[in-house]
Amino acid sequence: MRVAIIFLACIVLGENPVSERLSVGTVISETVRASVKRGGVQKHVPGVIIKFESQTQRYNSFAMSNTEAFSMAVLPPDRYYVAAFDQNRYPLALDKEQARCFVLKEGETIEVGVALAASPPK
Repeated sequence: MRVAIIFLACIVLGENPVSERLSVGTVISETVRASVKRGGVQKHVPGVIIKFESQTQRYNSFAMSNTEAFSMAVLPPDRYYVAAFDQNRYPLALDKEQARCFVLKEGETIEVGVALAASPPK
């Protein structure tokens, strides 16, 4: 019921709640498991929750890697820190060589790889 009332109010008042151009950039991520051997083959890891924490810490944004281990997030320009979590919301260790932060500028599209720490062979 509330949604209908708000929608009706917008029509009656003639106001557009989104009247400004968005100031955003796009982050495309690929989630992989690092190889135990340096230079070895990395394996795609689907279903990883990726947390993008803004440097200003005014907000956090999240994405989840799809079945192909890719995700996309549209974020405001800022410097972001990256963290990874499993589907039960537990933190996942990142590879020691994984960059932990990146800068996103307005209008740009960047690729951010998310490499999880290597698992020893079973």
